[in-house]
Amino acid sequence: MAGYTSRAGYVQFVSTSLEAYHRTFGNTETIEEIDDSAGSQAWKTLLNGDKSGEFTLEIVVPADNGGTIRGVTDVGSDGTLTVGPEGTASGKEKCVVYCKVVNQGTSFSRSDVTTMSVTFRYNATAGPSWGVWP
Repeated sequence: MAGYTSRAGYVQFVSTSLEAYHRTFGNTETIEEIDDSAGSQAWKTLLNGDKSGEFTLEIVVPADNGGTIRGVTDVGSDGTLTVGPEGTASGKEKCVVYCKVVNQGTSFSRSDVTTMSVTFRYNATAGPSWGVWP
């Protein structure tokens, strides 16, 4: 994973490019735990269950394109999310995953930029595909 993201960072959802507006993004992956303990055990035994994950993205809402960004990231929208933390140069890390937008929130600050946060939850039988740009 990238040690830092530069201005070259790349984010695209469906066919809409979001990298010009993103401030921060990250991903979290988790696994459910299934209790496999017997009644007489002093300690719990846990088995691995289903995996899940999500990307979170904070965007500076552009004055000229806010409606487009809000529309493509509307709650319930689904599609392919492509992320390149260090841009799209050959050999740099890349992630592609099918996601659903499960949260969208806007922060209106006085005398400051308006930001929007979006949560994309993995929505596929396979998880994200990590690789590198050709």
